[in-house]
Formats: sequence, structure tokens, C-alpha cells
Amino acid sequence: MKLEAPWAAYINGLDRDEAMRKLEYGVPAGYAVIAGFVLIASLFWSIGLMPQAPYIIFGLAPIKFVVRTVSWWALRTKHPNYMSFAVVGQAVDILLMTGVVYFTGGPASPFISFYFIALAITGTMTDVGVTATTAVLMFVSYFITLVLMSAEIIPVFPAFLSNAYHHDGLSAGFVAIESVKIFLMFFILVTALTSALRLISSQQELLVRKNEELQESSRLKNEFVANVTHELRTPIHGVLGLTEMIDEGIYGEINERQKNALSNIRTSGENLLQIVDDLLSFERVNKARITLNIAGVDVQQLLNDAKQAGEWMAGKKQLMFETTGDPVFLYASDKTILQHVLTNLVSNAVKFTPAGGNIWLSVVCENQTAVITVKDNGVGIPAEFVEKIWEPFRQVDGSSSREFGGVGLGLAVVSRFVKMLDAQIEVESSPEGTTFTVRVPNAMIRAQSL
Repeated sequence: MKLEAPWAAYINGLDRDEAMRKLEYGVPAGYAVIAGFVLIASLFWSIGLMPQAPYIIFGLAPIKFVVRTVSWWALRTKHPNYMSFAVVGQAVDILLMTGVVYFTGGPASPFISFYFIALAITGTMTDVGVTATTAVLMFVSYFITLVLMSAEIIPVFPAFLSNAYHHDGLSAGFVAIESVKIFLMFFILVTALTSALRLISSQQELLVRKNEELQESSRLKNEFVANVTHELRTPIHGVLGLTEMIDEGIYGEINERQKNALSNIRTSGENLLQIVDDLLSFERVNKARITLNIAGVDVQQLLNDAKQAGEWMAGKKQLMFETTGDPVFLYASDKTILQHVLTNLVSNAVKFTPAGGNIWLSVVCENQTAVITVKDNGVGIPAEFVEKIWEPFRQVDGSSSREFGGVGLGLAVVSRFVKMLDAQIEVESSPEGTTFTVRVPNAMIRAQSL
């Protein structure tokens, strides 16, 4: 029963996702250890200091190689008995180290340090149970070797420091002292490792709890944002509808000053509605609630629609819009999503282009790919922010006194929609303006008859 508990702790320590990931990195290290043993043994054998090297090269090393390979195969295939292979592999590692120590002088071997190196590595890759069990197995295997050498059941190989031995073998006192020494060294190392592992384990548990709390907080925040944005759409549409009715004179004649005020109300309402739509789109994309509606898409028509939307969004800024390019047709894409992408890009161009500026929309067909560009001669994007504009809630100027409004979701939504279309988007910017290029597959030049 006493042997069952350590092995159970050993297997339980390995049978965890975190330990399995660490073991994947341990496989190359195992092969490196094999190569290192063979190289060192060959070196000492070549200079005559280790006549027993062939035992390591042709005996122990192949066994370790086979076991390590089987363990690697079981890990990659997620074999149900992988834990058994792992236990056998660890046992073979210990036997190999003990064999190397034995063949290189026993207690006088310089390779005794390999025990402690391997134990330290085990401690970093597993947990307290595995580390303690490994230390016990190492001590037992080394102690048995000492006893067998003392009883002259196996010969002594004093390849190094031969004067440390009596000619008639190891004395019982020497075995006892050596065993206590090694035991204390193992005890000190295991104590230090287990203390560190317990500290790391407690910190990991704390991080796990914090992560769960953050995930729950994020979930509640997302639900709140989704609910609020859904609720905001109704009153915003109500305000816009009433504004349009008043502007049309349904409730009586209005003067020019009132018309200007209504225009400002309508512009503010549309801007607020755009923010709400971005929040809703972002929430829907993150929760994978958007399904693609694949059909044919007239890209030129989308550009014309985006131009009209841009002219309306520009209001009194008096921006000049121009559409050019080929009559490109997408035979397998989603019109609604692509329209959302173009509208957001045009909205972004309108926002950052000063009054009297220009915005160009174009499309060409290259190798069955529609290359759509939205270009402006606005303020541009600083080089250090170009790669960050796709992040949600990221704005070049995030201060409360910034010149340009918005919540920083438009381009984040664009980036996610582009991925849904298996498309690509690129940006080039300078102080003279910004160009967004969207590459959408499954394109062709539309025939004139269409």
C-alpha cells in the first residue's frame, strides 16, 4: 500500500493538461540526454578512461531511445495508456542514470550530479507528488547499486579516483555514509523544489480564480452592452423619425433656423446610431451570431452606395467623392457584410478628412480577386498606431477632448468581417492621407450583357 500511493501521485501529477503540454517539450530533451550520454561515454572510452562504455552505448542508450520514442508516439496519438508509457520512460531514465554512474566509478562518478539535474527538471515540469516519487526512485536505485557493489555481487568499476576504494570492495561503513550523503542531498533538493512548487501552484490557483472572475465580468459586461445597445436603437429611430417628419412640414411650417437645428439633430442621431450599430456588430461577431449569405455581388453598385452614404455623412464638409474601376462581380460573397465593410471604411475616411478634401473609391480585378480601395487625403495615421487600429476600442487619440468622435470599434468590426469573407485588408498611411485595400476572392469582370 505504501508503494501504491507514490505511484498514484506520480500518475495523477502527469495526467493533467498542463503536465501534458510540458511533456511535449520534454521529448526533445530526452533525445538530447541520450545523445549526450553516448557522446560522453564515447569520449572517455576513446581515451581509455571508461572501458565499460560499450555497455552504455549498445545497451542502455538503445533501451532509452526505444522507450522515449514509444512515449513520444503515445503522446502524439493521445494513447489511452500514455501514463503507463510515461511511468516506464521515467523509470528507464533513472536506470540509465544509475547505470552511467555505476560504469563510471559508482560513488566517485562525476555523473552523480545528473540525478540532481534530472530531479530539478522534473520539478519544473510536474508537481510535488511526481518530484518526490522520482527522488525516492533515484535514491533506491543508487542505494541498491551500492549494496550490490559492497556485497561483490557486481564488480566495482573505479574508472575515476580509484584510490577511494579498498581493493576488497566497498565497506559497509562507506555504503552507509554514502547513502546518508546522497539521501540528504536529495532531501534538501526535494524540499526546496516542493516549496517552490507549492508556491507556484498556489499562485496558479489564484490566477485561475482571477481569470474566471475576469471572464465572468467580461461576460456580464458584454451582455450589458448588448442589452443597452438593443434598447437604444428604438428611441434613436424614434428621434430620427420625428426629426424627418418635422423637417417635411407634417407638424407645420418651419423656418430656416429650425431646419438647421433639425439637420444637426439628425446628424447627431445618425452618428449615435452608427456607434450603436458598431457595438451590436462587434458583439454579434464575437459570439459568432452572424451567418454568411453567399450570393453574387455587384461591387461597383456597392461602391456607388458607399459613395452616397459618404456624401450624406460628410454633410457640410463639402468632400469630393470619386468612384472608378472595372465592372467587377463577385460570384460567391456576402453583400450585406461587404457593404458594412465599405460603409465603415468610408465613414472612417469622412471622419478624418478635413473640409474640402477628397475620397476615392475604386475596384479592379486581379487574378480572380476584387481589389477594392478606399483612399483619402486626410490627416493620416501615425506609423506607431498603424498595426493597432484593428484592435477594439483602440483610437489614435483616446482622450476625452479628442477632435474625432467614436468608440474605436469601426475598424475592429471591419477586420472581423473581412476574415469572415476569407478576404484580406491592408492599410497604408502618411500625413498626406490613408489608403485601405480590401482583397476579396471569387471575382470576375462582369460581362456587358449583365
